[in-house]
Amino acid sequence: MNFPYTTLVLGGNELASCMAIELFRVKIPVVLWVHPHEFYLRHHLCFGEVRRSGQKMIHGFTASLIPEDFMAKPAAKNFFEKIISRIEFLLADRKIPVLANLELQPLIETGHFRIIINTLDNHMVNIPQKETVQLIGLASRHRFTEGYQMLLEDRLNFSLGKIYTGTASVPKLSVDVHFFRSPFQTCTTPIEGVWLALRQIGDSIRYHETLGKINDIEIRSPYDGQIWGLAQSGQMIAAGQEIALIFQGPPTSNYREYHFREKAVAYAAVQAVWQIGQSMVSEQGR
Repeated sequence: MNFPYTTLVLGGNELASCMAIELFRVKIPVVLWVHPHEFYLRHHLCFGEVRRSGQKMIHGFTASLIPEDFMAKPAAKNFFEKIISRIEFLLADRKIPVLANLELQPLIETGHFRIIINTLDNHMVNIPQKETVQLIGLASRHRFTEGYQMLLEDRLNFSLGKIYTGTASVPKLSVDVHFFRSPFQTCTTPIEGVWLALRQIGDSIRYHETLGKINDIEIRSPYDGQIWGLAQSGQMIAAGQEIALIFQGPPTSNYREYHFREKAVAYAAVQAVWQIGQSMVSEQGR
């Protein structure tokens, strides 16, 4: 049976992209909505990068922006009917549609999306409340009092991937550092300007070696390790912004993969969407 509802995932980051892949893998229609101010270090694993390329493949799954020339065609009565038409075309073509530079409220008002998963901070997005829309959030960022019906545990503890409903209490974060100590360090820049990357994701890096330049000033790594994330060249970088993610273990090819955190939360998202979808179908059948 085809899943009857399209899920809208807010964000083009690693977590949102991993969710989109897992939903798409089990034939649940999914669309990504990308915020213009999102910033990706592990951009090779982020569908939000289609803003640059128009299309991106990750682990055999392809995401595509809706091209502007399509929007000019008189194939539908209004702008958002054209959007929905293109979404359906891309899904039928086995591609994950990505929406960028598009207002969220009128998109939701179309009634096309009954399930929304938010991976973004509250200050980045204002989600209109609708009785017909089921909202799923993250335990680290969102609250039931903000209109969420479900929260997914995304914090590093033994409940990672757990689904909380509106009747459940979300526990305070308790991390056992022996099990969940992060092997990563982030590098920030002390100055602002246009970033030029001089290394690549996957490269080994030694302490004080150059990562890139801002305004011809070299930015050096404060750590030994392997580069798992690196800002894309050509971006305007603010002072204090993270520009690199350094893995401090032995070099490995795992930088190409999603972390266990993204996978656990993505699997929970599939469960949550399926539960909500089945509940909606049952209510309609009454």
